[in-house]
Amino acid sequence: MPGTSESSRLWDLRAPANAGPKVRVFLPVELRTPRVMAADPSGAPVNRDLDRWATPLASALAGLISEELLIGLPVREAVVDFRRLRVEADGDVAIEVSYHMTVRSFEGGPDVTLEGGMRGFIHAGTSGDVETEKERIVGAYESAARRVAADMRKAFDRQSNGEVAKPTEGVTVPGK
Repeated sequence: MPGTSESSRLWDLRAPANAGPKVRVFLPVELRTPRVMAADPSGAPVNRDLDRWATPLASALAGLISEELLIGLPVREAVVDFRRLRVEADGDVAIEVSYHMTVRSFEGGPDVTLEGGMRGFIHAGTSGDVETEKERIVGAYESAARRVAADMRKAFDRQSNGEVAKPTEGVTVPGK
């Protein structure tokens, strides 16, 4: 939601502080700015000088991802590297991200590191329920963070079900 100021408007992703596991987020250089960024119809980045983040975008995204991972997962820490994260003019998000997370073992064994990633476009689904373009952009970043967290949860579920090889082991093929 926007803040009030004579010179600029402040936006926040409503990310709680210290809600869950330690999550570090790395962003492309064009997003390491206090200005809200999106793309014009040609795909070129556009910064909005009067629209700024209330907290650094990387911290807000880390808070949202941490909040999502907190629910029922024994994640100790996670690193999320957004190689590409751009809100398109139509509200979709172009994304390329890799992540790894350290998960506590339930059996008292060593922690397990899971790796994964995703790339493509995310339909943010914010076009009908927002009032301004800036709210659409903020909602798109929030949707991207929650989608990455959901993908991380799926990676954990696959590993828990034995569908993903542990980093130091080979893949187990059923029936072999």
